[in-house]
Amino acid sequence: RVEILNGAGYPGAAALTQEILEARGWNIVSIGDADRLDYRRTLVVNYRTPATLIEKVSADLAIQPTVSKLTGLANEQNIDLRIIIGQDYIKNVLNQETP
Repeated sequence: RVEILNGAGYPGAAALTQEILEARGWNIVSIGDADRLDYRRTLVVNYRTPATLIEKVSADLAIQPTVSKLTGLANEQNIDLRIIIGQDYIKNVLNQETP
């Protein structure tokens, strides 16, 4: 169960990422905006997922897992991973410039 949040300020980034990951078999349960829109790097917050799945989602997103992985604390939502899309992802993967 994956949540994708747009932290880059690029309109539709979460929806585009959702399409990419669903095409690769990931279960996306929600998308939306992050707490802010100026994240430089994409983050993968792990709530209860084995390291192998973090590596897989990082590969599917074309980001480095050792740079992007964070361990989340208590999670009240029913998600296993939270992906916060950063400006690096928009530039390097979607080949777009952030506003």
